Amino acid sequence: MGENMKLIRCKVDKFTSDTSGSMTIYIAMLFVVMVSLGGIGFDLVRFESARSHIQSQLDIATVSAASLRQVETPSSIVHGYLDTAKLDPKVEIRILDEIATSSFRRVEVSASQTVDTIFMRAFGVSDLDMEIVSGAEERVPDVEISVVIDVSNSMGNGGRLTSLVPALSSFYTNILAANDDTNPNRVSISTVPYDMQTNAGKALYEAAFGAAEHQLSFCAEWYDDAWAETGFSSNLQEQAVHAAYKNASSGGGVWNIDLPHCSQEEYDQILPFSKDATALIDQLEAMKSRGSTSLDIAAKWGVALLDPSSRPVINHLSTLWDEDGLALDRQSVDPGFSQRPVDWNH
Repeated sequence: MGENMKLIRCKVDKFTSDTSGSMTIYIAMLFVVMVSLGGIGFDLVRFESARSHIQSQLDIATVSAASLRQVETPSSIVHGYLDTAKLDPKVEIRILDEIATSSFRRVEVSASQTVDTIFMRAFGVSDLDMEIVSGAEERVPDVEISVVIDVSNSMGNGGRLTSLVPALSSFYTNILAANDDTNPNRVSISTVPYDMQTNAGKALYEAAFGAAEHQLSFCAEWYDDAWAETGFSSNLQEQAVHAAYKNASSGGGVWNIDLPHCSQEEYDQILPFSKDATALIDQLEAMKSRGSTSLDIAAKWGVALLDPSSRPVINHLSTLWDEDGLALDRQSVDPGFSQRPVDWNH
């Protein structure tokens, strides 16, 4: 009995001290973990690949559908594009929001899909759900443009003014084409011709500054403090005297100013908030180069016409129409622009 116990004890000690084959058990356990993690990663890669593909196709569809150049409804464009993209039939597409006007288009779309797992189902996760949202919009806000035009003598050199006419005429026509039946007052253009001065024109000058001191021409001489403001600065200017630039002549005791410092020509006067391409082009074609250059004065007028503080001035000009809807003045502004300029943050 003692010998048997001794033999058993010896075999037990030998078994417990024998380390051969221990790595096999460790590797087998590690292999199971690695395969599990790899399987989870594989399922996640499949999921992310499907999600990114759907997201990219959804983004392309919404951007295309939101384009103002489109004539079909945003939803029809989205569905048409996604049908062409041949997404997985399991993908469910929903139009969350769509707006389509001539100046604003918006579409928001969601896509959902359930992706079946291969390895993760062993851990109780048989599928992964995705919900993707994409949206796009394009809008044309109210546009106000001041075109400051140099008509000084330098523009007569080398046919500069002549070359400007077709280029600016094309600009007028193209930009004003944005005015349509749904929004005929989307875009306005104010022209500000200048040489050595800028003639505001009687209606605009008196709407901004009150009754003029004389009726010969309507240019403003701005005080220094006026340049710190972007509006008309009515209390920081005085009407320019009607003086000769050169070639003043006398006849019968009356002095004739052949080339006044402030031009009296109608085509040299500011044309505010117009949407009439024909009137703008006619003014442009009539312009003639003369005098020196005072860009600073013209820029002051151009910026003032965009400043919201000038709204009462434009509102007054929008009332210069008779009962039959005929303009009472060359500077009459379409009533649709009566609340212009819009706020800076519009």
